[in-house]
Amino acid sequence: MPPPRLPPFTAVRAFEAAARLGSLKAAAAELCVTQSAVSHQLKRLESFTGRKLFMRKPGGVELSPVGARYLESATRAIDTLAAGTAELVRGDVGGVLKVRSTPGFANRWLIPRLSRFRGCHPHLDLEISTGMPPADFGSACCDVLIHWKDAPLQGAIVEPFFASIRFAVASPKLLNGRVPRHPREFQDFTILHDVHGDAWEAYMSMAGGVEFDYGRGPRFEHCDLTLAAVEAGQGVALGYALLADELLRQERLVRLLDLEVGPYLMHSLAYDARRTDCPRISAFRDWILAEAGQQEREVEGAFRSAAPQLRAV
Repeated sequence: MPPPRLPPFTAVRAFEAAARLGSLKAAAAELCVTQSAVSHQLKRLESFTGRKLFMRKPGGVELSPVGARYLESATRAIDTLAAGTAELVRGDVGGVLKVRSTPGFANRWLIPRLSRFRGCHPHLDLEISTGMPPADFGSACCDVLIHWKDAPLQGAIVEPFFASIRFAVASPKLLNGRVPRHPREFQDFTILHDVHGDAWEAYMSMAGGVEFDYGRGPRFEHCDLTLAAVEAGQGVALGYALLADELLRQERLVRLLDLEVGPYLMHSLAYDARRTDCPRISAFRDWILAEAGQQEREVEGAFRSAAPQLRAV
């Protein structure tokens, strides 16, 4: 079977530009060629197809009905070629990347964004686990680690990337219509604490101090457990804005007062220093840094304009 006859690409490109812009002069400027060169390519394509694609007019050119139909095919072909070329240039990153994370970050941040990652890297699958940092990246337990704070790991590059302000949050069902206007009113609720990085002392100091014993209450190993307890109506906690923002948007949590502490560094990205040129690691690193940075800009502006004002009681 003979191969299909394909039109000369330079002619198709000139046709698409002229049709889209409605002008041979504008097409020539976009393609960095002369107007006569564009006209020559259009005649070449019409000769190849045996059809009249344009109607020449004093003010420019206008597509014929046949040309209008052909433009749809030409546009699809050029768009497909452009997308394929871009993917080829940046590398068709595929395979499996093993990511180990803290439970809170995996549950509250990474997993809800998996579809966005797949949209950017459809051929790269993430294998997600939670647990302690690996003693050796060479053991194949993970390729990338998202761990708490920025503790150094031997033989690894550690990049801090996730810092967040914190503020008081509670469940609407716990508040039952009541809106505290000062931290002193928190004494009517149970105070929930994080075992690591608890910030209630700093928060209460910013309010000028309180008289009740806010140090008492349940303590949780990590912030995901604390947020789960808040959602269940167990008390008031200090939530990290970058982890709690979706719960607040869905009105499953409510921010209390305009006080905030931080920002606190929460997470860093770590990977084997010998694998800095690994396409899979580079793809994940670039995506997560961009995603976290964009969220931080969006969240800070939204929450700082929506918090109830602090008043003396």
